[in-house]
Amino acid sequence: MQTQAIEDEKVAVVCCATSNWLPAAAVTLLSCLRHGVPANADFVIMLVGGGPADEAALEAFNARHSTAIRLQHVEIVEKEILNLGRWLGHGIRLTMSRYFDERYRRVLYLDSDVLALQPIDDLLETDLKGYPLGAAIDVGFMPDLVTTAATHRADIGFDEVTPYFNSGVLLFDWRQCLSGQYLQKAVALLPTVEKSLFSEQDILNIVFRGRWRVLPPKWNVIALITEYMSCEIGIKHFTSSPKPWAEAPRFADRKFRAFYQDSLSGTPWSGFVVPGGWRWSLKGVERFLRKTLSFGKRRILAQALERAEQASRV
Repeated sequence: MQTQAIEDEKVAVVCCATSNWLPAAAVTLLSCLRHGVPANADFVIMLVGGGPADEAALEAFNARHSTAIRLQHVEIVEKEILNLGRWLGHGIRLTMSRYFDERYRRVLYLDSDVLALQPIDDLLETDLKGYPLGAAIDVGFMPDLVTTAATHRADIGFDEVTPYFNSGVLLFDWRQCLSGQYLQKAVALLPTVEKSLFSEQDILNIVFRGRWRVLPPKWNVIALITEYMSCEIGIKHFTSSPKPWAEAPRFADRKFRAFYQDSLSGTPWSGFVVPGGWRWSLKGVERFLRKTLSFGKRRILAQALERAEQASRV
């Protein structure tokens, strides 16, 4: 009986990837594990299009770091997801209900371009206030900060004040998610939105509209706004290019590039981080300056982040 009680408290921390993103997904989960392993937690990468070489590489990665990240091969049969084309990788998580059953109390989904900078125990135990999902507000879709946001929101039936979340960090009350069949509903709705980088995120926002708890902004901090955060960062999200492992990353991301290099060295993925060295520093600085917010936008962002923080306390 005790064994069953323990099983009922299982949680899963999940990344989804195609083969070319598998090294990044492994580092994402490692960034969580280096802060300690939450009780009864499974760390899983859902992989589409993988093979024996991917299994061997992850086995070597686990051996080097003394981790137990599990690979879950996924077959996409839903035509709605297959039709995402080059954004197919974004749709893998919509199949999670096939691979994680009601034994799991919580499922934490993480994009493969995030790094945990703090222990995730508190995040996993967040009170979702009875909602099936917890997520952080997407500052990139705030109309007062991004001029194109209002048009995009209108296209999916959202007004300027309806909360819109970033789907890079999603905390599910998993049993409630299963019983409500929310991911299946999302798959069915995919054809109703235009195919784009945000198709699947839009659909998740539509399906969970009015049914999600706002998480503190610290749990999904877009890299470009890091310098404007007044609180400690829990999870950093490298949403835009260049990524830290690219040849010319942002100068501000150089220490995270080093983390990817160190984590993947001595594994079959040691070449994943594109060689560059300090030759790319000026290009990285130029890109950073080009994207730096004006003083007025900084003030708006600070106000938006404060509103998001307040919303998470409700």
